[in-house]
Amino acid sequence: TLTFTGNSTIIFDTPLARADKAAQTAAEAQQAQAITQQAQTNGTLITQQIIQELTNKYPLMRQMSGVGFQYDTTVVGTGPKNADRLQKSIDQTKKMNANQALIMIGDELQMEMAAKMLSENGIVPTWRVFINNKDGNYGGINWQNLVNIANKYGLPPIFQVYNEPGNDREASMETYKANIGQIAKKIISSGGYVGIQLQSPGEVTEV
Repeated sequence: TLTFTGNSTIIFDTPLARADKAAQTAAEAQQAQAITQQAQTNGTLITQQIIQELTNKYPLMRQMSGVGFQYDTTVVGTGPKNADRLQKSIDQTKKMNANQALIMIGDELQMEMAAKMLSENGIVPTWRVFINNKDGNYGGINWQNLVNIANKYGLPPIFQVYNEPGNDREASMETYKANIGQIAKKIISSGGYVGIQLQSPGEVTEV
């Protein structure tokens, strides 16, 4: 549930000011409730439509347990050691009767390796594409190629773009807001789906 509230300021603490404040707060609360209800209605409908679309296109999603894990940091490179590390994460996931994962990738080779292994083990991923805070527009990422890799292995091409804009180790909030729209359009036009990860109601409101 997302709750949207307005901001009010009391300049003079007098009975009249308090009355005005109460009236303003009540009006804002009513407006916030209406916005929230509309957002919930629209969000629910959109979510249901997307889930139905995804389950129709990707049969593996019909078997989702509703339990998943974020895999350790990233799949770095495509060597045997990295494949072994990913397989251990997959094995642990399956032992806990989970079949969903958030997994970070840095390029197409990493995604190809991970997609093959996840598909063979019945794990449904959300792909988190790494970006550093100096590359605000995901320069060099070919979203169509990433979508094609996911489709090749029967996996949904759902991409988390950026990560927690309040965390300045990656893209900043300014970078996020300046680029999220155009990046989302590129992914969608390539046949992919967009996910975001935010840390607080304040970030939700700002984004």
